[in-house]
Amino acid sequence: MKLKKQGFSPEALVIQLMHHQDGSILLDKPTFELFLSESDYLKPNYAFALAVEMKTQNILWHQKMKEALGIAEVRFYEQFLQRLHPAYADMYLFWSACLFEICQKFPALVTSGDYTYHIKLPLRQLDGRYSWYLQNSTGIQCKETGQLLSFLSIFNYNGSFYASDATPFLPFIAYRNQAPLSQLNRFQPIDETVMRFAGRLMREQNFFSPMETQILTGFINDKPILPNASLSRHTLNGHHKKILQKARNYFLYEPKDAKSFGFFLKEHHLWT
Repeated sequence: MKLKKQGFSPEALVIQLMHHQDGSILLDKPTFELFLSESDYLKPNYAFALAVEMKTQNILWHQKMKEALGIAEVRFYEQFLQRLHPAYADMYLFWSACLFEICQKFPALVTSGDYTYHIKLPLRQLDGRYSWYLQNSTGIQCKETGQLLSFLSIFNYNGSFYASDATPFLPFIAYRNQAPLSQLNRFQPIDETVMRFAGRLMREQNFFSPMETQILTGFINDKPILPNASLSRHTLNGHHKKILQKARNYFLYEPKDAKSFGFFLKEHHLWT
């Protein structure tokens, strides 16, 4: 059975996939690399590329990962995740899960070739230092069943990493590459659909504890939760600290207090 993926924005890429008898997926590498070489994302500052099978988390295909990240034998996605800066792991995994759910819900995001997913993250290089990389991804879908099979990701070098660079930055889905790559160094408003899905994922995963939810809801409704006979100031401050930690871990956001984070969630359609 042959599978086809229509397009890699902004130019048309056609990727041929074939099933082995054991059910695993194999990329037709010569065809794949020929089309990949014509992608504008390979210039300038191209670093490496990979394709990951969603079901097994195996890396189906890769290019230049050894040169960029020092991974000698690349087989599993976990090897790539081990190169991710620890401070960004929660954020990256959360938004990746959100993206996967969106692509399952809206197959047109995968098949049209007009949409790409972008995120900036620090990865550990061969020399042990961290650098910023810009990930540009698109989905590969089974033409016959509509099932999302894998993601093709191209990574561009985006400068040296410093801890002080951790400015608010969230991923976004671009239509026909309309979001300028030069603006990815600062926070970008995310498409409302993406944010609403992220908000739903937060609720389904009990992202915030019941008390944290009460605190944020109170701030958003201008009815803040105050210390009382059953809730000491010390305990309340502990909940506030946990809320701020989640703001840093999942959103790379440094609000001055929990109230500011509550309004951030509401403003970006993450709180309903």
